[in-house]
Amino acid sequence: MRSLIRDPKREDMAFRPLLEPCERRELLSGIIASSASMVRVKTGLRVQDVGSAFALPTAGSNTFVSPPGTPTAETLAKTRFRATFVGPYHVGPGRTSAESSQLYIRGSGRSNFFLHGTTQLRAVTPVDTASAPVGTIVLVDRNINNSGQLGLDLTADPASIDGQGRIRRFTWTVDSNYSSGVFTNAAGQGTLDIKYGRVPGPGKFGMAAMLIQGRVLTQGIGDPTLNAPLDS
Repeated sequence: MRSLIRDPKREDMAFRPLLEPCERRELLSGIIASSASMVRVKTGLRVQDVGSAFALPTAGSNTFVSPPGTPTAETLAKTRFRATFVGPYHVGPGRTSAESSQLYIRGSGRSNFFLHGTTQLRAVTPVDTASAPVGTIVLVDRNINNSGQLGLDLTADPASIDGQGRIRRFTWTVDSNYSSGVFTNAAGQGTLDIKYGRVPGPGKFGMAAMLIQGRVLTQGIGDPTLNAPLDS
């Protein structure tokens, strides 16, 4: 920071510039982003074409939330969603006698809807092999001004389960109960792919990278920052 101060040695009261040091600070969002970038887990996952449908969210039917008809090119461009997260995972026992195991992942990353975010995923595998594993993932925007939280209901692709029982692909639809802020009453669907890092042992824990892609249609009326310029 540059400031001008009076020089007492000069009678003409001249001013000279002075460089004043500022205290060093590291933003939390920057720490999370840098820690995620240091995790060396290559995804090997590719972006897929997710079509042009807006699946209804879990909370009822609403043609405004999930409009019928063919989306315009502008709508398709605005609703394309892609997010990447990296973090530790753990495979443990089920919560009840009807569940054989559960998968838990937490991580940090980003998306094309927000720059810095965190996520938590939990999915359970039923004892009944005729039923597919299901779960939920919640994506949280670290910019609290947006109050952005996106919840996705997950259904596993049974063909994607590897030899160690880990799920590598889910399909998802937006969950209204877990979504808030700019994602309130959002609609959409897509896929979630997981790449597990190599670790010694049976593969019950380690690092995982996630690629989430699809379409998310927000209603454009839940962003509090858009009202900032208005007079009170």
